[in-house]
Amino acid sequence: MFAQRLAQVSGSATLKAAAEAERLRRAGFDVVDFTAGEPDFPTPEHVKAAGKAAIDANFTRYTAAAGIPELREAVCARYKGQYGVDITSAEVLLTAGGKQALFNTALALYDPGDEVITHAPYWPTIPEQVKLVGATPVIVPTRA
Repeated sequence: MFAQRLAQVSGSATLKAAAEAERLRRAGFDVVDFTAGEPDFPTPEHVKAAGKAAIDANFTRYTAAAGIPELREAVCARYKGQYGVDITSAEVLLTAGGKQALFNTALALYDPGDEVITHAPYWPTIPEQVKLVGATPVIVPTRA
């Protein structure tokens, strides 16, 4: 049996729409799919090479929970160069993606019973993550 909190959330609207897009594509329709955020280009060669080099160097073990120190320093340098913002590596937490980053934030900041204000339109994940931690999403419509 699953935890009761799962009854508070609905299935992924993004994945439902992606499945429908795939169904239509297979039926012969020309579909432009804006659902899952998958790149529409192949993995760049330098990224493939870096992954292969890491494997060849046996860089395949668990890393620090906050991320590889050198990568965290590189993030600091990028923020300084691109935005003129000084941050330290202690202020950088690397995640496996945006969804995990938002959920980590929800776990760190929201308590059961809290009301969390967010905007509409919104990423469908946001209110579901708020509900998963026992808080209540409060949606505020926005205009362009």
